[in-house]
Amino acid sequence: MPIKPKFITFMGLIFCALALSFPIQIMVLFKFAPWEFISIFSKLTPLNYVLMAFFSYTAYLTFTTNKLVFLVLPFLNFFVFLNNFVVAEYGQVYTHAQTVVASTAFLLLTLSFYQKDIYLVYNDLKFRWWLTSPRFKQKIPVVIEYKGEKYNCQSYDISKTGMFIKADDLFQVFKINNSEEIIIHFKINNKNISLNAKIVRKSISKGQYPAGVGVHFKNDKLNDSTQLIPREFKQVA
Repeated sequence: MPIKPKFITFMGLIFCALALSFPIQIMVLFKFAPWEFISIFSKLTPLNYVLMAFFSYTAYLTFTTNKLVFLVLPFLNFFVFLNNFVVAEYGQVYTHAQTVVASTAFLLLTLSFYQKDIYLVYNDLKFRWWLTSPRFKQKIPVVIEYKGEKYNCQSYDISKTGMFIKADDLFQVFKINNSEEIIIHFKINNKNISLNAKIVRKSISKGQYPAGVGVHFKNDKLNDSTQLIPREFKQVA
């Protein structure tokens, strides 16, 4: 099974380490003991606290693959440059040259989020392969409802989070915008199920897969896969 990219864990830990680096630097510079919390945190500036909060929040967004990270990163870089400028201007430890190098290195590090593969992981659910539920090959009648129109289709495979649907009226189904909500009606084990969903993939016939659409369920009513998706269904890769 595909695993989460190591980049996500690595960068999340980097942001956590940077958040902790402020009190650690104070502890080392002023030779405080680790348990002297009040003394350590009294030496931190308001700007240090802002950066610690930003680093912590960015770490959370990174670990949870939240696309808001792309909104936060520019602000984070701004405060990193500002903090490093203040440190060089008013401190006695680092020079402007050193802080500019450090700030630029951090900027280049955050630009790695814009690699195509990483950017897609954060902005498109279908690229988060490690979250994919096991799929079961099963042909069942499916009705796609969209803006009052209904299209008779047939599933090709199904999981707890979505299904691939072979559409009889492929032209009309392909016209549905991926961002718009549809309703999927089908029956499993004599139980009628209606789910809000959206189309995440439109595909022509390729290999064993017929032409059709992949849909992602927006409300998870397929929690109990042992009842709604019987064990005898053939699991596919």
